[in-house]
Amino acid sequence: MITFTRAAGVGTSLIASKAPYDLVLANILFGPLTRLAAPLRKVAAYNARIVLSGLLPSHANGVIAIYRAQGLALERRILLDGWTTLVLRRSPVFPRKAKPPR
Repeated sequence: MITFTRAAGVGTSLIASKAPYDLVLANILFGPLTRLAAPLRKVAAYNARIVLSGLLPSHANGVIAIYRAQGLALERRILLDGWTTLVLRRSPVFPRKAKPPR
């Protein structure tokens, strides 16, 4: 099932209550996309795709670095009419639990 919604972030009850998601789309500018990196990762299922658009080409590498730090890998970069779309994927495996210090 696909549901489209417009919300002020992913912390709203409608969005958070239905997580995790296999596909997340965000068509907004650099600033909001960078602030949403951690919240988007939290609502994305393992192996989910996150599609980010509304980026200027000069901002793409910065966004990629921020999302990579959240465990997302770049799958594809699409350039169209002066805008960049990034397709990222969350790791398909569960993170290992950290070993306690000795």
